[in-house]
Amino acid sequence: MAKDDTEEVISTSARQRLGQRLVARPDLGAVGVATVFWAVSLFPTLLPRANLIQGGLTGVSAMVGYGVGGLGLLAWRAVARRAGWPSPPASARRVGRVVLGIAWLVLLSGGSWLWWHWQNVQRDLVGMPLISWRSAFNVILIALVLCVVLLAVSRLIAGGLGWIFSSLRPRIGGAGARVAVGVVAIVVAALAGKVLIVDGVYASTDATFKAGDNGTDPGVHQPTSSLDSGGPGSLTPWGTLGLQGRTFAGGAVSKKHLAQFAGPGVPVTQPIRVYAGLKSAPTAEARAALAVRELERTGAFDRPVLVVATATGTGWVDPSAASAIEYMWHGNSAIVSIQYSYLPSWIAFLTETAAAADAGRALQDAVAAKWRQLPADHRPRLVLFGQSLGSQGSDNAMAKADLPTSMDSVFAHGQSVLYTGPTGSNEIWHQLLAARTPTSPIWRPVEPTAPALFANSYAEIGGATTTPVKRIQYVQHASDPVTWWSMDVAWWPPEWITGPHGPDTMGQMIWFPFVTWLQTSADLIAGFSASVGHGHNYTDAFAGGFTSVAAPPGWTKADTKSLAELLTILNAIGSDVGS
Repeated sequence: MAKDDTEEVISTSARQRLGQRLVARPDLGAVGVATVFWAVSLFPTLLPRANLIQGGLTGVSAMVGYGVGGLGLLAWRAVARRAGWPSPPASARRVGRVVLGIAWLVLLSGGSWLWWHWQNVQRDLVGMPLISWRSAFNVILIALVLCVVLLAVSRLIAGGLGWIFSSLRPRIGGAGARVAVGVVAIVVAALAGKVLIVDGVYASTDATFKAGDNGTDPGVHQPTSSLDSGGPGSLTPWGTLGLQGRTFAGGAVSKKHLAQFAGPGVPVTQPIRVYAGLKSAPTAEARAALAVRELERTGAFDRPVLVVATATGTGWVDPSAASAIEYMWHGNSAIVSIQYSYLPSWIAFLTETAAAADAGRALQDAVAAKWRQLPADHRPRLVLFGQSLGSQGSDNAMAKADLPTSMDSVFAHGQSVLYTGPTGSNEIWHQLLAARTPTSPIWRPVEPTAPALFANSYAEIGGATTTPVKRIQYVQHASDPVTWWSMDVAWWPPEWITGPHGPDTMGQMIWFPFVTWLQTSADLIAGFSASVGHGHNYTDAFAGGFTSVAAPPGWTKADTKSLAELLTILNAIGSDVGS
């Protein structure tokens, strides 16, 4: 037979095998492992999941299990061939299919019912509306469709690589063909990652948020007060502040609202808000220096309290946090922040983590340096604040090799600190967890030596400090995936599962390699939309949190309660507290 005819026969045979592979019956053993992964994905973790999220999670988990099972079977068959072990008889395979079919029926009925039951128990724990039993059917449908699609794609890829191998083997031999196929697979995966993720998703996302940073949210107006950045005489023009900077600078609580909260006869003052955006200066150090000059211009160092807030990825400072300190001090306060990114925190967390710490370090160093130059009896109370990625930027900027040195660094930059929703990559936070009393759970640690307090809810936050005191107050929910997410969860059981469970998490949580990591990654999506006091929603924490680290003279528990209720109401109705 001619060489060309031989190659044509090989090519035709490879195409036939590709077609057969696409419609072949799923491997029994691989399906069995996929069943285990499917079942495990239904267990609860930190937060309830929407139907689409759970269906996608279950489908991906099952296909990962199918791949693991398939690789395991390939290894087993290779060992069996070398050892000369006989293949299982057809009758055993038939029995296996029957057993597996029964297991699937049990899983689809009983497992789905359990998922629905657990979801509603968990929703009740975190104050979310209950879901109908129909949600379980939606999850099954979504997961099955995704499994079919992923299986077809994976078989198409495997078949394509097999076709390349069959085409190259006559020319370069079996060993050479295997190397060539491996190289092709790596190159294609790398190019696909670059084209789809870097050039596609990231580039388009970056462009979208960069363009959005030029806008201004509805209802936000340029300040008319010279005490706010972007207002008359400001060193940081309105157009340079960025989207979130304009929202922050234009959102100071009005004297009208301050007077309504303070009550009759209580004097109120126009608050100071200082901000420097990415366009205000070219570097983090330059923006920090500009912010300090803006603090001097507005007279912020003459106020009784000055809050240095490290922003989140987009430059966002939680409006409830900023309003809390202004209501608490009847407006006689100042807050300063700078922007280091225009990307949302979940993207900045992956791509610009160092930028958050650089910004935190620059601003905290610059403000503290100026603060220390002031006479000791004419200094404002200096408070550091950070939420989520903002807490990471502030925390990591001051972290040192050990906890005592880190504490010295912290209190060289501020007299007290409030961190809400710390991330799992906060370095000083990890040092505190490692030094906690061994009997205290990781979600509510007790630190016996460092001046750090931890609370899971508004009710647990420490008492008022009406005079400057060295204190770090953490507020972290046991159900917050931003705090507990980590790559380590993929291969190591976390303490929030193996140890005592938090007050708003379930005892049915279990750990399973990789799947639990997928579950907590899915929880991140729900974390930002959780109800107040759960997940990554800390609206009710700011009144108690600032009370713990920077309460004004005469402040009472009743005042804290009133402020917490006001902030919760304003957040619920989406009120512009600065109007």
